[in-house]
Amino acid sequence: MRYSLNFLSTTADRQRKIHYQRVSSLLYGLIWLVTVVIFLNVYGSLSYITGVFQRQYRSVGQQINSIEPRVMFLENRVAARSRALKNMPLYLQEKQRPIIWYARLSEIANLLPSDLVISRISYDSERAVKAKDTPEILIDGYMVIKDKAQDIFAVDDYRAALSDAVTTRDAYSRLVVKNNRIYKDADHMRLTYTLGYYP
Repeated sequence: MRYSLNFLSTTADRQRKIHYQRVSSLLYGLIWLVTVVIFLNVYGSLSYITGVFQRQYRSVGQQINSIEPRVMFLENRVAARSRALKNMPLYLQEKQRPIIWYARLSEIANLLPSDLVISRISYDSERAVKAKDTPEILIDGYMVIKDKAQDIFAVDDYRAALSDAVTTRDAYSRLVVKNNRIYKDADHMRLTYTLGYYP
C-alpha cells in the first residue's frame, strides 16, 4: 500500500474555504446593513407622515371646537325660525284677527312713495289655493309722470320696501311686480303697476 499526503492542496483548499466564508459573511453583513437602512428610512417616512396627519388632525379639531358653539347657536336659531314659520298661520289668524289686516294695510300705506298712488287692493285666498302660482294679494296703482325729475323706478323701490315689511315678510313667499307699464295719458305720461303677494 502507498500513501501520499499533499499539504499544499490541503492548505489551498482551507484558504479558499476561509476566503469564501469571509466573502459570505461580508455579503450577509451588507445585506443586513441595507435591510436595516431601508427599514429605518421607511420608519422615518411613516413617522413623518404620521406627525403631519396628527398636526392636521389637531388643527382641524381646534377649528371645529372654535366654531362649534356658533354653529350650534345658528342651528338653534334656524330651528326656532322654522317652528315660528310653521306656526305663523296659527299666530297670525288673519281671518279671525282684523288687527293683523289693519297693521298690514298701514304698512302698505306708510311705505308708499309720494309719487305713487294705490287704486285698488284685492285679496282672494281661495283663488290662490285653486290656481297654482297665483297671487293672494294684488296691489294696483299708478304714477303720473309730470317732469324728468321723478323716479320711474319708484315701483321697484316700493316692492323692495314691502318685501321687508314685518307683517308680510314671513307670511308670503315672494312679492313680484306683475305689471309696470308707461303710456301717454292726456297731457302727461302715466306709469301703472301691479304688485302680487304669493303664498
